[in-house]
Amino acid sequence: MFEFMEKFMNAYTGIPKASHIWLCTLAHSWPKNLYHADVHFLDFFKRNKKHFDNAFLFFMGDHGPRQGGIPEVKLGRYENLNPFLMVSIPKSYRNTAIHEQLRNKSRELMTNFDLHATFMDILEVQMKSNFSDTSYREPQDSGSSLFREWRGPRNCRTLPIPSQYCICQYNWTDQIDVSVQKELGIFLANELKRHLVQEGLGTLCHPQAYSSVGFLLNSYGKYLLKISQ
Repeated sequence: MFEFMEKFMNAYTGIPKASHIWLCTLAHSWPKNLYHADVHFLDFFKRNKKHFDNAFLFFMGDHGPRQGGIPEVKLGRYENLNPFLMVSIPKSYRNTAIHEQLRNKSRELMTNFDLHATFMDILEVQMKSNFSDTSYREPQDSGSSLFREWRGPRNCRTLPIPSQYCICQYNWTDQIDVSVQKELGIFLANELKRHLVQEGLGTLCHPQAYSSVGFLLNSYGKYLLKISQ
């Protein structure tokens, strides 16, 4: 696959291009399988250094390790929901304002929507300012460019991150009062029904009503309320 990628990188001289490689089977089932490819990656990046010095590179995973017993421990479950991401920018833009913004994001919570906003920023906006515009922009399609100022808190309450993928370490309270559990169940069922009606789906979905309370174990070993119909 690297061979085809390299041929593409050396073709169409002088014409901007984009490429995508998805090595999904390299270490998907067992993390130890990853290391035998280290030399191949190193050689590939060394051979093509001149290209990467003039390119935006996003090197990432879609999720963390899910096999080999790693998800059985708390830290492993966090790792699964916090995939690897490395970004390299063209050499001419390093140690500039957009590079500083990128560094500032290294410990910030981000989503795939932010990556999409970054790609669109590169393709449609930043070229007009020679990649020097770091001014704040309202989120585009729920995402914010990594090269721009971010404002406000960034957590799973402010970002479009479903609860099952949340890595925020909120304080949890175990509710053992049966009457309160019932009140919560009725409230959630009614809110779901209200939302479906509001979105014009009230007649298309099965009526939502509280029946009983069960519990589901989430990724961090915490129990979440489940409403049964």
